[in-house]
Amino acid sequence: MMKKIVAKPLAACTAAVLMTSALLVPTMAANAAASQNQAQRSAVSSIGESKAKEIALQHAGIGASQVSWIIVQQDYEHGRMEYEVEFYAGNQEYDYEIDASSGKILSFDYDIDRYAADTVQQSNTDIGTEKAKSIALSHAGVKAADTLFLSAEQDYDDGMRVYDVEFFAGNKEYDYKVDAANGKVLSFDYDTERRTPATSSDYIGEAKAKQIVEKAAGTTGVYSEFKLELDDGRALYEGELRSGAMEYEFEIDAVTGAIVDWEADRD
Repeated sequence: MMKKIVAKPLAACTAAVLMTSALLVPTMAANAAASQNQAQRSAVSSIGESKAKEIALQHAGIGASQVSWIIVQQDYEHGRMEYEVEFYAGNQEYDYEIDASSGKILSFDYDIDRYAADTVQQSNTDIGTEKAKSIALSHAGVKAADTLFLSAEQDYDDGMRVYDVEFFAGNKEYDYKVDAANGKVLSFDYDTERRTPATSSDYIGEAKAKQIVEKAAGTTGVYSEFKLELDDGRALYEGELRSGAMEYEFEIDAVTGAIVDWEADRD
């Protein structure tokens, strides 16, 4: 009789132990995998924060004594470890992304802080699109012949007339804002892309792009905006079509003609 009484609790305990083990195994495996991933990420971070600061400051031509504040933090982006470096010097704010393993600058930009933009007096002179392109290319150290894509258009930013200049050279995409009156570079950035855009000879052309838009909208109308843009190495026709009370916003792949983005709104 005693054996029967004892056997039941033993069997229950054995089952409980087996169940607990079954639950613990995947958890332990997940924790081990997470630890391994963390170890791999840490192993890649070889240059250190001090070196990342040094690389960014040297590229910007800024001495450490000129910096008002600086922040460095490590991040994991696109399957690699990076250092994000931000600092402020004079009236300019700088942002860098640096490969944590090689120290290569992946992207950077700076902006001039125009805290009193509404009181800035801008002359009525206009440098023109070609001059704006030339200024941006010269600043980047890039020749026009080496670009696959180059555009400039006038816009307003903080109450000032500016030229937005975009171009692609090597595997980098550049964006500039140039003062339309005096040609001063107000801001710029570049990003290292993973692909090279097609040449302009491969583009479907403005006429074909508009045909695609009008077919999708089922109507014709007036284009309040239409331009060729570069987004992450991909050339796109972007714009707005107005027809009666309807407004269509679109993005068309400049090579394939595929509709990348589409919005239709009624006023």
